[in-house]
Parts: sequence; C-alpha cells; structure tokens
Amino acid sequence: MFSNMKRFAAFLLALVMVFSLLPTGVVPAAAAEEPQELTQDAYAEADLIFEQLDAAEDGPDKKNKTSEETVEDAIEIVVSSESYVEDSLVRNGNSFTWWTDSGIRCVYSPRMREIESERTPETSCDEIVNEPIALKGGSPSGNQVYLIGPYYGSDPTFTDQYKIEAKRVAEAMGDTDGYTLYSGKAATVDKVAEAVANGAVVFFDSHGTTDYENPYDEYDFVTGATSSYMCLTSTTGLTSEDYADGALYYSDGICINGATIANHMTKNSPGGILWMAICLGMATNTMCEPLREMGVEVVYGYSQSVTFDGDYLFEETFWDEMVEGTTVAEAIATMKNKWGNWDWSSQIADYYYTTYYESGYSTISAARRDYAAFPVVVSDEDTWPGQRKGNSYGADSLQTVQSTYTLFTHCEHVWADATCTTASTCILCGRTNGKPLSHSDGNGDVLCDVCGTDMSVTPNTYVKVTETPDDWSGQYLIVYETGLLAFDGSLTTLDAARNGVSVTITDNTITMENGVYFTIAAAEGGYTIQSASGYYIGNTGNSNKLLSSTTIAYTNTLSMDTDGSVLVKASGGAILRFNMATDQMRFRYYKTSSYTGQQPVALYRLVEHTHSYVGTVTTEPTCTASGVKTYTCSGCSDSYTVIIAALGHAYD
Repeated sequence: MFSNMKRFAAFLLALVMVFSLLPTGVVPAAAAEEPQELTQDAYAEADLIFEQLDAAEDGPDKKNKTSEETVEDAIEIVVSSESYVEDSLVRNGNSFTWWTDSGIRCVYSPRMREIESERTPETSCDEIVNEPIALKGGSPSGNQVYLIGPYYGSDPTFTDQYKIEAKRVAEAMGDTDGYTLYSGKAATVDKVAEAVANGAVVFFDSHGTTDYENPYDEYDFVTGATSSYMCLTSTTGLTSEDYADGALYYSDGICINGATIANHMTKNSPGGILWMAICLGMATNTMCEPLREMGVEVVYGYSQSVTFDGDYLFEETFWDEMVEGTTVAEAIATMKNKWGNWDWSSQIADYYYTTYYESGYSTISAARRDYAAFPVVVSDEDTWPGQRKGNSYGADSLQTVQSTYTLFTHCEHVWADATCTTASTCILCGRTNGKPLSHSDGNGDVLCDVCGTDMSVTPNTYVKVTETPDDWSGQYLIVYETGLLAFDGSLTTLDAARNGVSVTITDNTITMENGVYFTIAAAEGGYTIQSASGYYIGNTGNSNKLLSSTTIAYTNTLSMDTDGSVLVKASGGAILRFNMATDQMRFRYYKTSSYTGQQPVALYRLVEHTHSYVGTVTTEPTCTASGVKTYTCSGCSDSYTVIIAALGHAYD
C-alpha cells in the first residue's frame, strides 16, 4: 500500500522470518534448558554482532555495494562470530535470522536497520498516573485502563491521541487512579502482561508485523505468515523459552505475540477489552487467541497495515459509542457507517480533503488489491475470520460484528419518544438516542404542527434585545443603529474598532449572509465579550479606551437603558459607545461625562437555526445485526445516526 501513509508495519515490515526458522536438530543450549530470564551478558554477544554489522555497513565503500553484496557481507560476519549456532541461519530475501548460543533468535533486516537508525534518543517514563476521578460503575469485573506505548519518546509519528483516549475511557470507567501508561523501554513484556491481566480496557499503541514478506509483492505480509507480532523496545524480562516459542530480537528490542504475553501473565484478565492499534495484529490469530484463552473478552485489531489517519478516526468514533454504554456491535456499526469498512476508505479520504489517494478506496476489490486494513473483532460471539490465502480473503472481508459486550452494566433500554426539542431517552438509564425530531410545518403557517413553535426564523438572523434576559450568554451583533453599522467581530487590533459592517434593520431584525458576532459568556463579576477572532474587549479603568486581548478575559456588566439601548459597562466603569464624530468614527469605551458625539449601542442576538431532519435507513437491520438510520437536516445538511435494533429471529 502507500508507504508514506502506512501506520505501524512500515516500521518492521522486513521482519520476514517464518516460525520454524531453525533447521531440524539445531537447538541452542540455553533454549533447551529451563526457562530463565536472559542476562545482559547474553544480549552482549548478540549486540557485538550488530555492532560489527553497523561498522561494516558504514564503511567507505558502502555506496559501491549492491544490496545483495551488503547482505552477503552481513551473513559472513554473523556466521564467523563466536556466538553463532552452526547451521541456524535462515535467509528469506534480504532478511535472515540466526541463533546465538545464549538462546537468542536474532533477525537482520535492511529496512528495519534503516528505520532504527533514524530513531531519536528515547525519553521514557515508567508509568503515568492521572489525577483521581469520580467513581462510576462498569460491567467488567475491573475498571483499570492501561496504555502500552513502546515508541513514545523515540518515534515522533506517535502522537498524544491514545493518551487522550485512555484518559477519557478511564474517566468513563471510574478508574479513580486514572489510566496507567507504560512507555518507551518501561513497556516491558512483564508490564504488558500486567496490563492484560488487570485491565478492563487495554490499548496497544505500537508497531506491528508478521513473520513473512512476499518476495514478489512488497505489500504482502500475510499470505505466508505463521505469527503476528507487537514490537517492544525493551528486552527486559524475556526468557529463553520466549525465544524458543518465537520471539525475535532486533538489536534494540523484541517482537512478541499473544503466546509471549500469556506466558508472563500471573492471572486471567478481568473480562477486559483489548484494542490493538498495531499493524497486522489480526493477520493471524496468534495475537488474539492466546489472550482470549487468558480471559480477554473482546480483541480488536487490523488485518493488514493500517494508517495513523484511519486508525485514529476508527478509534475515536468507536470509543465515543462505548463510553456512552453501547455494545461493541453497535459501536462498530456506527464506526463503519461513518468511516467505511476498511482503512483509507472514500469516507476517510473525504474527511482529510486529500489530493493524495484522491477518492480513497471506494470498492472492496480496490481495498483488497492494495492490502487496505480491515477492522476485525474477536469475541465470544465473533470468530476470527481466518487468514488471507489464495482465493480466501479471510480477515480482509466484511465482518458483521455480533458482540453484545459493553463497558457498563447492560441496560435493556426502554425508549421514550423524541419530541421536537428533546431526543429519545431511555427511561431506565437516561441514555439518549439520536437527536430531537425537529419541528414540522405541513400547513404552511410557519408554526410547528406539533408544538406551535414559530418556524419563520432563518439562519444568521439577529433579533434586537429589548428586555433584560435572564442570561446574556449568547452570540450577538453590537450595533450603532443610527448609522446602521455593526462592530466588526474580526477584531484583531485597536484600529479595528474603526471598522464596521453595514447592516439593514427591518422590524428589529438583522439578517446577514455571513454573521459577524461577539460571544458573550458568563464570568465572575459579569460577562466576557469575545470577538470572532478570539479577542476579549473591555476596559480596566474609567477612561476613554478599548482594551483587547486573547489572554485577558475582561469582564463587563450588561443592562437595558431607558432609551432601549444596552449599557455595556466595563469593570472600570467606562461604557461601550460609538463616536460618530468625523475624526473618531469608532466603537470605544468612554467615560459617561465626556465626548458629546458618543452614541448608544444596541445588541442583536443570534437566533439559532432550527433543524428540520428527514430520516433514511442507510443500513438495514437483520435478525442478528443492528441497522442504522441517518437523519439529515434539509436546511443545512447537519446529520446524525440512530441505531436500529436487530430484528431478532422469527421461527415458523
């Protein structure tokens, strides 16, 4: 697929070693003994070989060598080393693996070595614990949230996306200690096992790979794979047994599969959900099945290499739904309805308005052709779809997820009908479904047929404030009515106070194609007034001055004057006015006793557009799968979706 858009497997795509790499009869002594944690001395033997490889490849004649010659030189260095186990080297293309006599299976990969050389010095922390949060019940038998980030601090392509997500989920789950992060080299195999054994929700945010690379198709890492891997940057805690079971050492870290993690777990998962934001995690079942056997209820991952763009959109929508109490099946249905059934779909491409890849993958054949990643769920109700081989697309297929797993105690919702102004709400748990129905006028009398609301108000319509409201908060035009001029809401400097927008006032109403307004918000001691460009206006002294700042939230008080205008009084006592004098012509704060040319201002409040939604079923429900109904506003194209419950079986 597109290498500069690929998410995680682009890092270690050249880890192309099959599981049964060792020729028959070749068993390193350390691997045959009882499992033991390998010492630094054991790794020193392997590191010495990698140092020799580095020196050889940095030699003065490196530019004159072909890739084949470079690999041949590397093989010669490896087989000549004292720690090399005879006949253990297995080559696959330009990559090969070998065993050291201390029981470490090593891998040489030109692509991996190139990317490793570009990593920055690592700054990692053992763990981060957020501030305590309010308790809220959940349905797993635990509520702890964990995030594993092996490349945090050394690979800038990893952002704070999952830190933000983990914090949000922890708040929803009631993890009163906050989520736990293991990053950089602190993300050891034992910490990963601890997370899976204790976590109600666990996020893997790392690079991922398989043990296969098709020599005839540079993007195929699946059809001959025997194992999927997550990559760590620390070897701490790895034993000889782990390497014998398939773990791979790559100079500065390891690749582990589900069996490796399970070997280090001291107890079963509390029925948790694992979100694997790694490439190729579901290419085989070697990540999900061992962890499911250890009590993990739901595992989410990708069939192929996934982009950062696609994964971030998928996860945000999925967890939006999950923290609201939906089932996994409902959350996946909403996610796919919004972003498509595979990575870099046409919906994802449209969202990013990209010229690269243009329309994205609009057909499943195109997605399969270029190995786009398909989201895959494995649970008690969802089997792993299988591996892509030959004429079978396996996990690269359209999966209808069935899982009824939720984060919280499941509620058999009883929905109260929506009204024009309120959404449908469950009378048992209070969860809302969708949005209000919106007003409807079938009689043409501009009044809603259901509730009688006046529907004549149009978008960007401002109505004059003539009575003191209970709350001044809202969006306004500040207007000098005699001159039909509104204060320019794009204020950036004091001189901008001279600028205004011409307005037409009809029956105390101003209609503008593009509204220019100020936002008035309640604050201690009064209200703040903020321009559309982010500047607060005010005056801290009883003087002729208008102050503006993006950081100082000046306060004002607002009241109706006897002439129907509005007194906007700053904290220092000055009042916002318009000076009509030829040499002034500006909105300013003035002392009440000076400048006879000053004129009062009026406030016109923005009346929000009233949506009118029309619903269309976009995904039909089946006996076992929920459907989706999409509501779109006929006036502004705003839309939302509502989950349609599965029909259920009806036997004759």
